[in-house]
Amino acid sequence: MNSPRASSTSSQRSLLVAGIVLIAGAAIWGFFRRSDDAADDVAEAARPASLGARGGLEGAEGGENDPRIRGALGLPRGAILGSVRDVDGAPIAGAEVCGRASSMLLPSADATRPRCTTSGPDGRYRLDDLPPVSYRISASAPRFIAGRFRLPGPDTLVQPPAGGERRGVDIVLEGGGIEIGGVIKDLSGGEIEGALVEVDGAYTTSDGDGRFSLWVRPGDAQVNAQAEGYSPGDARGAAPGHEFEVFLTPEAVLLGEVVSAEDGAPIEGATVMAGNMSGHVITDAQGAFRLTGLPPGGYRPRAIADDARGEAEVRTVLSVGETSAPITIRAHRAALVEGAIVADDGSLCAQGGVSLRDPATENTAYGAVEADGAVHLRGVLPGDYRVVVVCDGYAPREEYPNIAVAEAPLRELRWDVERGYAIRGEVVGPAGAALTTMRVAAARQAPPGEARARQLARQTFPQVDGRFAIEGLIPGDYEVRVMAWSPPQAIPAPLRVTVGEGDLEGVRIELPEVGALRGRVVDGDGQPVPSVRVQARAAAGSLAIHGHSSPEVSVADDGGFVLPSLAARNYRVSALRGYIPVDAAGGGSASADVEVNAGETTEVELVVAALDGVIRGQVVDADGSPVVDAFISAMAEPENAPGSPIRMARWNDHALAPKLSDQEGRFTLEALAPSKHTIIAKRRGGGEAFLEHVEVGSDVTLTIAATASLRGVVGFAGGGAPERFWMTATDDSVGFFHSETFVRTEGRFAFEALPAGTYKVDVRSATGDASAGVELAAGDAREDLRIELTPRVKVRGQVVDSDGAPVPGIRVSIRSGYGGTQSFMFDAGDGSDRRFVTDEAGRFELDRAPAGVVTVSLTPVSRGDSEFGLSAIPAVIDPETAVFELPPLTIARERLEDGQISGALGYGLKSWPADVEPIEDRLVVERVFAGGPATAAGIVPGDEIVSVDGQDVRPPNRHRYHTLTRVAPGTTLRIGLARGETVALTAAEPR
Repeated sequence: MNSPRASSTSSQRSLLVAGIVLIAGAAIWGFFRRSDDAADDVAEAARPASLGARGGLEGAEGGENDPRIRGALGLPRGAILGSVRDVDGAPIAGAEVCGRASSMLLPSADATRPRCTTSGPDGRYRLDDLPPVSYRISASAPRFIAGRFRLPGPDTLVQPPAGGERRGVDIVLEGGGIEIGGVIKDLSGGEIEGALVEVDGAYTTSDGDGRFSLWVRPGDAQVNAQAEGYSPGDARGAAPGHEFEVFLTPEAVLLGEVVSAEDGAPIEGATVMAGNMSGHVITDAQGAFRLTGLPPGGYRPRAIADDARGEAEVRTVLSVGETSAPITIRAHRAALVEGAIVADDGSLCAQGGVSLRDPATENTAYGAVEADGAVHLRGVLPGDYRVVVVCDGYAPREEYPNIAVAEAPLRELRWDVERGYAIRGEVVGPAGAALTTMRVAAARQAPPGEARARQLARQTFPQVDGRFAIEGLIPGDYEVRVMAWSPPQAIPAPLRVTVGEGDLEGVRIELPEVGALRGRVVDGDGQPVPSVRVQARAAAGSLAIHGHSSPEVSVADDGGFVLPSLAARNYRVSALRGYIPVDAAGGGSASADVEVNAGETTEVELVVAALDGVIRGQVVDADGSPVVDAFISAMAEPENAPGSPIRMARWNDHALAPKLSDQEGRFTLEALAPSKHTIIAKRRGGGEAFLEHVEVGSDVTLTIAATASLRGVVGFAGGGAPERFWMTATDDSVGFFHSETFVRTEGRFAFEALPAGTYKVDVRSATGDASAGVELAAGDAREDLRIELTPRVKVRGQVVDSDGAPVPGIRVSIRSGYGGTQSFMFDAGDGSDRRFVTDEAGRFELDRAPAGVVTVSLTPVSRGDSEFGLSAIPAVIDPETAVFELPPLTIARERLEDGQISGALGYGLKSWPADVEPIEDRLVVERVFAGGPATAAGIVPGDEIVSVDGQDVRPPNRHRYHTLTRVAPGTTLRIGLARGETVALTAAEPR
């Protein structure tokens, strides 16, 4: 039997820490030392953890006595101390204070279970016995809005020093919290006791009846829950006014071992990740692992140790409550890279990390700053890596030397950063503005004549009083903007500021005055319709909300809703389920046009069709036997919607509440709209079935056929295969898409549990690409697919405007293929010279671009200053040419002011199948809306648009069409048609 191989030792880490101390000198002593007067400061702090007995860190797998954690950390535990106060500075007694770990050094079962305590009479708290990793610290109390620890700068994570204390972690809570409640259930409807429940940093556990309550911010709330034996679940709804129900699915379990690919020895201390954000564990002395709490799905776990890295060769598909057969992950030899991020004053970076990327293989590695002040990048495969350094509050150097990695560890590396400068100021808003939920971001703009100049972007959260500090900046012009997603709030236009050789103080960002929209959603009998969302879409003008003009909110159980912070303007208000509009009681769209004025509340009522439809059915296999525990979901099909309903359902199904089939394969879907529906069933072990155009009241049968598998090898004509390659299998006719990554397999690949269909298989790598078509019948097990890769080439070109003038400052990326499903993006030339950004002559160069049919993506580096938007241009690159020169890439200027809403043109274009080549992708009118601008202009279905305002929009210039036709309402366009006419079309207000 092979002897176990440990992945690291505490002594190795101790040597690194010693080296760091020599680097940083006396500044480090204050970081690690434990204060002698600590007891005096915390005498009245807190009693023991109130959540600890309900599933905190103590007693959990991987707790204090677990040798895996001792080996991974190798450092004594620490403490975090602080206070909880209100906005006036008064202490809040009895606040629940929790620290949730954010570290790959702890198994996720420990990291996701917070360690909590309660603040004392003076508002002080103390969190003890904490592994020295990063934590998010939050607090909640009755009648207050739950809040997190944040400084005016970027700090959101807190690290207790090993064996010491982190003090001053003070939290300010705003008043105005509201209490929400609900119940945690399993899929059969039974209540779950002891589930951990979280909303925006407020934590509690469910009682014996599965019930919980929390105090949160008014608005939309997302309730997250997890419990032993289940995979996590969540539910979203209105706060207040909604009784939350969170359903948890019995956990799937993935178990196996990690061994050396070279000699088969088990690897102890490796971190094993399931993928899909589903957690991680650490292997024991036998290399064994057990990943619990997984939702049903497919998994190819990967493992990273200090000196090894690998992943499972095939995907394991797990159903509800299923435990896998043991799998083996063979990890290849790799290296440990260790170092420190050191500031110009000699101190160590407290929060940040180092990323490595090898352009020749696309292998990557990342390590965060740990409590010992060091960065540990585990399992780095051999290669020549470019380095990116991030340290909160500091500016990185423009370039760091590459790191050549072999199999020997690299230790005591040093990456220097500088304090840089800061933008400080305040966000000032109307009463009730949720300042702490916003972000303030600063992005450096390229100076005139320096298209390839260094870029830098930073962001932070404001304090309760609106103060903010964006640190670690270099001199230059910056665009400063506020972002407000949840809750949605009106925001101002970006500010332009200049940072010189010093901090910029006194920046004032004033939020606009707002109005409120309040209303109800009812059916034709006046009964509330709670299971929908309401969207307020801005009619025209500047955007009301960052990134979009359509804020949404959940409807309460009594049908009520409120959007409290809308910009003053006109809106179209609609009811939605997922992305699909809900029909009105009498047919058509359930919407209303309203005007919102600053300082006023506008009332509206939406009358929708009753959501009382029912569809029943059974799920069976190919032999007619019932399929138990299949997931069934439904999507209402919009009338006259283009494209396939099943494709829409795949994109929309995250908003649906799935049901499980019973022991007879039966299911009942309730509370459905009176329209036709697409029904999807997915079963344990893989496989699916769907039915389109199902009427409510139907009783249907969905037959899930046997799945297929596809195996083979990829490689080059002269031999060899890429070290890392990505593959996708796409059946565009039904919207099915699946991707996998393969590393060091000698070109072997495997797809498991694919539905029968006609697939396009795409292969992408840093050195070559290819595509192949495959037909798979139900139950097929094809194992002989050979795909030959086309090597990559160097590509040069020029970006020009409509007049042929060069356009500098455009970032160029190239991806293989054409269409939305082929999304592998490669800059293929991202060195310090930034040749992938166009220079003053509009020129660019990419070192390793895919050949054949490609899409060239063009993005302005400085979005705030640019007259141009995003463009995606099809092209064909000759694979036989070592250096290929693209024809000039022409892009059009944006026609809307920053944030304006585009006017309506009154027609819809034909959607072409994904296999249509770019040269055939024409702009053909499919629908003309009665009474709209297109009707008035004389455009009819079947017309082909060939120009807009004299600019050619036929392939390969089709990309110009979107930019040229996005105009403000009232703008007149000259639309050239293939039948030889040019018509005048005036854009209308969007409806």
